[in-house]
Amino acid sequence: MEPPLRDLARIRDIVDRVDALVDGCERACIESLPFARKTGKYVERAHLFYALIDRLTVRGLRVETATPSELKRFATGRGTASKSDVINAVRKQFGDDV
Repeated sequence: MEPPLRDLARIRDIVDRVDALVDGCERACIESLPFARKTGKYVERAHLFYALIDRLTVRGLRVETATPSELKRFATGRGTASKSDVINAVRKQFGDDV
């Protein structure tokens, strides 16, 4: 599979997996897009961002965005938490399926 098609397949997979997790939810919060292009794969991240918003709003969820530090603070109480700290906090709250 060529790289753009591989990226599309991965984005569709992520959107489908998130869709399966939101049954019974009224709201969702998604990390806002970065303004700096340091993160790499900016176009793919933007595609995923809008694909998630599209799918969730079609399902009737209210979608909000938050900065990375806001999400870290919500999950762990610290805006400077590491990615593994956030993952552990989310799993503790919602289980291993998240």
